[in-house]
Amino acid sequence: MTEEELRERVIRLEEQLKASSEALTIARRDIDRRLETMNELRAQINTERSIYLTREEYYAKQDTMNLQINGLQKFQWSITGALLAFQILIGLILHYWKG
Repeated sequence: MTEEELRERVIRLEEQLKASSEALTIARRDIDRRLETMNELRAQINTERSIYLTREEYYAKQDTMNLQINGLQKFQWSITGALLAFQILIGLILHYWKG
């Protein structure tokens, strides 16, 4: 191997080393960008997680609403029964009054 060939080979190796170094730098930037994106996503998930109800909170609120609905249904049936009784009473009064 001649000295000229050796110099060319050294130059090619230096170019390859430089290209490898640049490729490594680009890869590191890409990994850093991806990690930053993942950290942003993690932060968003943690923020959203704090907004949502837990299962226990949901069940507690659901039980409270069910109790309120049951109370309203009982009230509605009481009013309906009272109106029915009033209607029957008026019907009887009108029936015997005309009689």
